[in-house]
Amino acid sequence: MYQFLFKVSSEIPFTRKLSYAQFCLSGRKSKVQFAILNLLILYPKGLTCRELSNHGNIWVQSLTSALMTLLGNEEISIVGLKKSSVSNRMVQIYGFSESQIADFHAKNDAI
Repeated sequence: MYQFLFKVSSEIPFTRKLSYAQFCLSGRKSKVQFAILNLLILYPKGLTCRELSNHGNIWVQSLTSALMTLLGNEEISIVGLKKSSVSNRMVQIYGFSESQIADFHAKNDAI
């Protein structure tokens, strides 16, 4: 009778896939990534996802994929944890690691 409660679906709905494809093709994802990098330059101690959303006027949902891409490309790092004043949970702080900052300076000194 309650089998539908235990049905686990691992398939992503078509509309979600379509929405994500349109998001990537629109160039918005790269704009969000650029905005994240610019905000992190302005806030060298790092920002949480919610803080990035508030300072950049970007929806949190739009930040998730962009943050994961930047982390995967090692353009940013998780530099700490702190307790969220909204959710009262531990959240990650995104920023630039010491080695990323050193690499940046080394590249700019070479130019």
